[in-house]
Amino acid sequence: MEYNDENENDNKHEKHIIDDDDNDDDDDHDHDHDDDDAHDDHDDNNDDFRRKISIILISQSKAGFARQLFQQPKSGTLTVDREELETYLKKTYSDPTREIPLEETTGLVWPDDPGIKFDSKHPSLQEVIAVVNKARAKSAPGPNGVPYLLYKRCPNVLKKLPKIL
Repeated sequence: MEYNDENENDNKHEKHIIDDDDNDDDDDHDHDHDDDDAHDDHDDNNDDFRRKISIILISQSKAGFARQLFQQPKSGTLTVDREELETYLKKTYSDPTREIPLEETTGLVWPDDPGIKFDSKHPSLQEVIAVVNKARAKSAPGPNGVPYLLYKRCPNVLKKLPKIL
């Protein structure tokens, strides 16, 4: 038996089973025609393969071209003394005032202590439901990669979410 997806427009999920006995009447036809079809399929496969390879080669050549634009060719050896190079690097990338302690800044205002104690307990189920319902279904997923739509459509998963958090 083999599966046939000819009626894909009617129902995408329905597969039609074709028995090998149904194809017996096709065996009466000329076999040369079948060989031509196989040859055409082989040519189509080769064309697809060539097309895919050319796309890969073009994309790689574009990347190589861009890389050449921004990379300088190696010009040889460094012709500067080690001491001169170290002096230049130290002057360029060091802070001569690093050892001097910083003075207290005037005018800096310290904030008041918080008036409300920070709530550090885990969110309740009602809080999680409120946040999920407020979010749009097509919002970008969070750090775990799970979209809001899953939580909106699957209440059992949503009920387990506060336990995971």
